[in-house]
Amino acid sequence: MSMLSLASNHRKVSNLPQSPLPHLPQDLIFSDILTRLPAKPLLRFQCVSKAWLAVISSPEFVKSHLDFHKNDEEDKVATFAATNDGLHLSLFSILAEEDQCPTNCSSLKVPEVAIRYLGTHNGLLCFRGMDQKVVVCNPCTRKIKKIDDAPGWPSVGMYGFGYGQQNCDYKVVYACRTQTFNDYDVLVYSFRSGSWENIPNGLRAGIVYPNIGVHINGMLNWSSSTMVARDNWESKIVSFNLTTNSAVILSGPKPERSGNISLCESRGFLLASWFQRDKVSVWKMREFGVENSWTKLACIQQLLPKPPRKTSTLTPIVVVICNRVSLMYVMNNTNLVMKVGEHLRVYTPEDGKSKWKIEECRPGNRGFKAILFRETLAPPPCLSDEEQQ
Repeated sequence: MSMLSLASNHRKVSNLPQSPLPHLPQDLIFSDILTRLPAKPLLRFQCVSKAWLAVISSPEFVKSHLDFHKNDEEDKVATFAATNDGLHLSLFSILAEEDQCPTNCSSLKVPEVAIRYLGTHNGLLCFRGMDQKVVVCNPCTRKIKKIDDAPGWPSVGMYGFGYGQQNCDYKVVYACRTQTFNDYDVLVYSFRSGSWENIPNGLRAGIVYPNIGVHINGMLNWSSSTMVARDNWESKIVSFNLTTNSAVILSGPKPERSGNISLCESRGFLLASWFQRDKVSVWKMREFGVENSWTKLACIQQLLPKPPRKTSTLTPIVVVICNRVSLMYVMNNTNLVMKVGEHLRVYTPEDGKSKWKIEECRPGNRGFKAILFRETLAPPPCLSDEEQQ
């Protein structure tokens, strides 16, 4: 193009009417635009100005951001393992209504040595750390809160971390078996009061595994198996209310009262997978606490290897296998995301075969786990202004 043509085009553009850019009110930017963004961009936007930093880090904005993203179409499954220099998380994006392999979207690191994982809620991870400390951290914001571990409780049989909605209080729950076989002493740390409390009467449960509580609507839930006759085990769900510090026992669906249970949470619903001799059945509790609301979602045949012969030791064999198999997520009520040993895989219920392998434990890592996780701006509970800097 000749210089004459360029000059002519420039004059035409210059002669166009110039309209000023519209001015967006600050309230609209913060309430209707920024709340829609993921957590990581918002952390960068805190550098725009002191006003943006104050608003984005305010409790009101953090709560609005949490509430807005509760019903996101995209969920994330996180795998993590402990190393000598901290926790390493890999996040995998899942579109619940689409039949596609979850994809790795980001990685996070917590620069703290983790001894035992305790739970997660609102994007916060809780674990037992070094030097008799309990650590609560947000891997996205890298904010950390440490408290002293429970004095005189070296051996704990049940763990949990969650949020009491009615009193707006994060809590850590420990339960330790007493000399009476099915009785447990319960100790609760309240971040609101800043102290540990022994709970009168504790709770009753059988053999609990996995021993990490699953958080649903202010309740921590564990699977419990009790022997009711020789080679006959009955499975229940122990549900601990984080507001009242009391426990109730929930029954599973009637066809699945025996076998071994693995619990998980998906989009606010409690999911339970029953492991039996030749199949895994997956159920959803459509209304939490209502036992007749259990609905069967899927069944996988031959996920577990067949024992060599039917013997009286069959139940222990199945228990050992189930310790390494857990349900993580249900995609479109069909494909199942499951942790099997040191692998995270997607299974199709029709043939029970692994459709995709998502992730596996890397050499040098220990304690490979998988959880449903959300990146949020939520600060660790009771984080002081000095600690937030």
